[in-house]
Amino acid sequence: MSCGVWADRPGLRTACLGGYGRGLSCEELHALKGMAALDAVSCLVWGPAHTDPEVAARGRRTLDRLMAGLFA
Repeated sequence: MSCGVWADRPGLRTACLGGYGRGLSCEELHALKGMAALDAVSCLVWGPAHTDPEVAARGRRTLDRLMAGLFA
């Protein structure tokens, strides 16, 4: 969700995590960054191979967000 719907609607992240009663731990944030990087690579490989520009754009957006520190 962090690479998809939460990117466009950050209030959903707040609401989802609020349901658990806490934010993400340092370990969870570290794992989230790694999983986001894997998602980006997957999208950047799959999108062009299947002529799906929306998936490729998601990969580029996720990389941009990682570089900007938005998963911190």
